[in-house]
Amino acid sequence: MAINRLPALIVITLLSFSLTSCGTSEEDLAIDKQIAADQVRVAKCDEMRAKSKEISDYSSNLVKEARRIQLVWITNEMSALKESGKISSTEWEVFSQFIKPGITPPKMPGGELELLMKKVVAKGYIKPYLPKEVVELGTKAALSPNSASYEVGFPECFSDIEFAGIEMMADLAPVKGVWGDKVENPSDLIP
Repeated sequence: MAINRLPALIVITLLSFSLTSCGTSEEDLAIDKQIAADQVRVAKCDEMRAKSKEISDYSSNLVKEARRIQLVWITNEMSALKESGKISSTEWEVFSQFIKPGITPPKMPGGELELLMKKVVAKGYIKPYLPKEVVELGTKAALSPNSASYEVGFPECFSDIEFAGIEMMADLAPVKGVWGDKVENPSDLIP
Protein backbone atom coordinates (compact mmCIF):
# COMPACT_ATOMS: atom_id res chain seq x y z
CA MET A 1 0.00 0.00 0.00
CA ALA A 2 2.88 2.34 0.62
CA ILE A 3 3.81 2.03 -3.05
CA ASN A 4 0.31 3.12 -4.14
CA ARG A 5 0.60 6.28 -2.06
CA LEU A 6 3.93 7.24 -3.61
CA PRO A 7 2.49 8.44 -6.96
CA ALA A 8 -0.16 10.50 -5.13
CA LEU A 9 2.50 12.02 -2.88
CA ILE A 10 4.64 12.88 -5.92
CA VAL A 11 1.65 14.50 -7.66
CA ILE A 12 0.78 16.56 -4.55
CA THR A 13 4.41 17.59 -4.11
CA LEU A 14 4.67 18.64 -7.78
CA LEU A 15 1.40 20.58 -7.62
CA SER A 16 2.50 22.30 -4.47
CA PHE A 17 5.88 23.19 -6.04
CA SER A 18 4.31 24.49 -9.26
CA LEU A 19 1.78 26.61 -7.36
CA THR A 20 4.46 28.31 -5.30
CA SER A 21 6.85 28.75 -8.21
CA CYS A 22 4.11 30.10 -10.52
CA GLY A 23 2.57 32.23 -7.81
CA THR A 24 3.12 35.93 -7.62
CA SER A 25 6.11 37.01 -5.65
CA GLU A 26 6.45 40.40 -4.01
CA GLU A 27 8.70 41.45 -6.87
CA ASP A 28 6.06 40.41 -9.43
CA LEU A 29 3.40 42.34 -7.50
CA ALA A 30 5.63 45.43 -7.42
CA ILE A 31 6.23 45.17 -11.17
CA ASP A 32 2.52 44.73 -11.86
CA LYS A 33 1.75 47.74 -9.65
CA GLN A 34 4.36 49.85 -11.47
CA ILE A 35 2.99 48.80 -14.87
CA ALA A 36 -0.53 49.75 -13.81
CA ALA A 37 0.69 53.13 -12.48
CA ASP A 38 2.62 53.75 -15.72
CA GLN A 39 -0.47 52.94 -17.80
CA VAL A 40 -2.52 55.44 -15.78
CA ARG A 41 0.23 58.09 -16.14
CA VAL A 42 0.53 57.53 -19.90
CA ALA A 43 -3.24 57.83 -20.35
CA LYS A 44 -3.28 61.01 -18.24
CA CYS A 45 -0.37 62.48 -20.22
CA ASP A 46 -2.02 61.59 -23.53
CA GLU A 47 -5.17 63.43 -22.41
CA MET A 48 -3.05 66.40 -21.28
CA ARG A 49 -1.24 66.54 -24.64
CA ALA A 50 -4.54 66.48 -26.53
CA LYS A 51 -5.94 69.32 -24.39
CA SER A 52 -2.67 71.27 -24.69
CA LYS A 53 -2.80 70.94 -28.49
CA GLU A 54 -6.42 72.12 -28.45
CA ILE A 55 -5.38 75.23 -26.47
CA SER A 56 -2.45 75.90 -28.77
CA ASP A 57 -4.50 75.34 -31.94
CA TYR A 58 -7.18 77.77 -30.74
CA SER A 59 -4.66 80.59 -30.37
CA SER A 60 -2.86 79.65 -33.59
CA ASN A 61 -6.09 79.68 -35.57
CA LEU A 62 -6.96 83.14 -34.25
CA VAL A 63 -3.55 84.40 -35.38
CA LYS A 64 -3.95 82.79 -38.82
CA GLU A 65 -7.36 84.40 -39.25
CA ALA A 66 -6.06 87.82 -38.14
CA ARG A 67 -3.17 87.56 -40.59
CA ARG A 68 -5.50 86.46 -43.40
CA ILE A 69 -7.77 89.47 -42.82
CA GLN A 70 -4.74 91.77 -42.57
CA LEU A 71 -3.35 90.42 -45.86
CA VAL A 72 -6.63 91.02 -47.69
CA TRP A 73 -6.89 94.52 -46.20
CA ILE A 74 -3.35 95.68 -47.06
CA THR A 75 -3.57 94.17 -50.55
CA ASN A 76 -6.81 96.08 -51.19
CA GLU A 77 -5.27 99.29 -49.85
CA MET A 78 -2.13 98.98 -51.98
CA SER A 79 -4.16 97.97 -55.05
CA ALA A 80 -6.26 101.12 -54.69
CA LEU A 81 -3.06 103.19 -54.44
CA LYS A 82 -1.73 101.61 -57.64
CA GLU A 83 -5.00 102.21 -59.49
CA SER A 84 -5.07 105.85 -58.35
CA GLY A 85 -1.47 106.37 -59.48
CA LYS A 86 -0.21 107.13 -55.95
CA ILE A 87 2.29 104.27 -56.24
CA SER A 88 4.04 103.25 -59.44
CA SER A 89 3.90 99.91 -61.22
CA THR A 90 7.45 99.27 -59.99
CA GLU A 91 6.38 99.94 -56.40
CA TRP A 92 3.35 97.67 -56.87
CA GLU A 93 5.71 94.95 -58.10
CA VAL A 94 7.89 95.37 -54.97
CA PHE A 95 4.78 95.01 -52.84
CA SER A 96 3.14 92.16 -54.73
CA GLN A 97 6.22 89.93 -54.93
CA PHE A 98 6.09 89.52 -51.14
CA ILE A 99 2.34 89.41 -50.62
CA LYS A 100 1.43 85.81 -50.94
CA PRO A 101 -0.54 83.74 -48.43
CA GLY A 102 1.75 81.81 -46.12
CA ILE A 103 4.80 83.95 -46.90
CA THR A 104 6.09 86.38 -44.31
CA PRO A 105 7.90 89.20 -46.11
CA PRO A 106 11.41 89.93 -44.92
CA LYS A 107 11.60 92.86 -42.54
CA MET A 108 14.99 94.09 -43.70
CA PRO A 109 15.76 97.57 -42.45
CA GLY A 110 16.02 99.83 -45.46
CA GLY A 111 14.70 97.15 -47.82
CA GLU A 112 12.51 98.15 -50.74
CA LEU A 113 9.33 96.90 -49.10
CA GLU A 114 10.00 98.74 -45.85
CA LEU A 115 10.80 101.95 -47.73
CA LEU A 116 7.59 101.63 -49.75
CA MET A 117 5.47 101.13 -46.63
CA LYS A 118 7.16 104.09 -44.91
CA LYS A 119 6.42 106.21 -47.97
CA VAL A 120 2.70 105.37 -48.14
CA VAL A 121 2.30 106.03 -44.41
CA ALA A 122 4.39 109.23 -44.44
CA LYS A 123 2.34 110.63 -47.34
CA GLY A 124 -0.88 109.73 -45.50
CA TYR A 125 -2.05 107.27 -48.17
CA ILE A 126 -2.48 104.59 -45.51
CA LYS A 127 -2.91 105.30 -41.82
CA PRO A 128 -0.53 103.37 -39.51
CA TYR A 129 -3.42 101.48 -37.95
CA LEU A 130 -4.43 97.85 -38.31
CA PRO A 131 -8.09 97.10 -39.00
CA LYS A 132 -10.21 96.78 -35.88
CA GLU A 133 -11.07 93.12 -36.59
CA VAL A 134 -7.36 92.25 -36.93
CA VAL A 135 -6.56 93.95 -33.62
CA GLU A 136 -9.46 92.18 -31.87
CA LEU A 137 -8.49 88.72 -33.16
CA GLY A 138 -4.80 89.27 -32.48
CA THR A 139 -5.46 90.54 -28.98
CA LYS A 140 -7.79 87.63 -28.28
CA ALA A 141 -5.05 85.23 -29.43
CA ALA A 142 -2.34 86.97 -27.41
CA LEU A 143 -4.41 87.04 -24.24
CA SER A 144 -5.88 83.55 -24.56
CA PRO A 145 -4.54 80.86 -22.22
CA ASN A 146 -1.30 79.38 -23.38
CA SER A 147 -0.63 75.67 -23.38
CA ALA A 148 2.28 76.05 -20.93
CA SER A 149 -0.07 77.42 -18.27
CA TYR A 150 -2.07 74.22 -18.60
CA GLU A 151 0.93 71.86 -18.95
CA VAL A 152 2.54 73.15 -15.75
CA GLY A 153 -0.02 71.08 -13.82
CA PHE A 154 1.43 67.84 -15.21
CA PRO A 155 5.12 67.67 -14.24
CA GLU A 156 5.06 63.87 -14.43
CA CYS A 157 4.56 64.08 -18.20
CA PHE A 158 7.84 65.85 -18.94
CA SER A 159 11.56 65.50 -18.41
CA ASP A 160 13.11 67.90 -15.90
CA ILE A 161 14.53 70.07 -18.70
CA GLU A 162 11.23 70.19 -20.59
CA PHE A 163 9.35 71.05 -17.44
CA ALA A 164 11.75 73.88 -16.56
CA GLY A 165 11.03 75.43 -19.99
CA ILE A 166 7.29 74.99 -19.50
CA GLU A 167 7.47 76.72 -16.12
CA MET A 168 9.31 79.67 -17.69
CA MET A 169 6.71 79.94 -20.48
CA ALA A 170 3.83 79.68 -18.00
CA ASP A 171 5.29 82.54 -15.94
CA LEU A 172 5.34 84.94 -18.90
CA ALA A 173 2.62 87.53 -18.74
CA PRO A 174 0.43 87.70 -21.85
CA VAL A 175 1.22 90.63 -24.12
CA LYS A 176 -0.59 92.11 -27.07
CA GLY A 177 2.61 92.16 -29.11
CA VAL A 178 2.14 93.61 -32.60
CA TRP A 179 -1.59 93.57 -32.17
CA GLY A 180 -1.94 97.14 -30.98
CA ASP A 181 -4.07 99.15 -33.37
CA LYS A 182 -1.28 101.63 -34.24
CA VAL A 183 1.89 100.12 -35.68
CA GLU A 184 5.31 101.45 -34.78
CA ASN A 185 6.91 100.35 -38.03
CA PRO A 186 4.86 100.82 -41.21
CA SER A 187 6.07 97.46 -42.53
CA ASP A 188 4.08 95.86 -39.69
CA LEU A 189 0.97 96.68 -41.72
CA ILE A 190 1.95 93.64 -43.75
CA PRO A 191 1.32 90.34 -41.96
